[in-house]
Amino acid sequence: MFKCNHATKHLSIGIDNGEVDVKIYELVKEIWEAGIKMVNACESDENDRVFLAFYDSEETQSFLRIINSDVEEDDSLSERSICQRPDLDDNWNIGVGIFYPGDNSQHEEIHIGLSAHFPKSDYDEVLRRVKEHNK
Repeated sequence: MFKCNHATKHLSIGIDNGEVDVKIYELVKEIWEAGIKMVNACESDENDRVFLAFYDSEETQSFLRIINSDVEEDDSLSERSICQRPDLDDNWNIGVGIFYPGDNSQHEEIHIGLSAHFPKSDYDEVLRRVKEHNK
């Protein structure tokens, strides 16, 4: 997992393992248990938001489907997670990243992944929705 200078704890689920920031450990654990592949995570990016980077667009879609599966009529988290409300300051940011998977020192294989950056105030609800999905 990504090194972002926060206290970490080792997590191992199936073939996924790595050091995970303590403050997002439970969420990453639930995401991995949902079978979603990640390449990076940080409890606080440069904009003081939670940062989750997924292996590819399909993994990102799986995560966003979970977040949006428990939608109520007035669910700003769902609207903000897919950036449907440009008038809100706390929209999620979805970014594109390029990375070399595994020990690919020759850079023969390149992956394009997506990342989600979201306000820390959404963390508890995001965790609840992923836990609910995993039941």
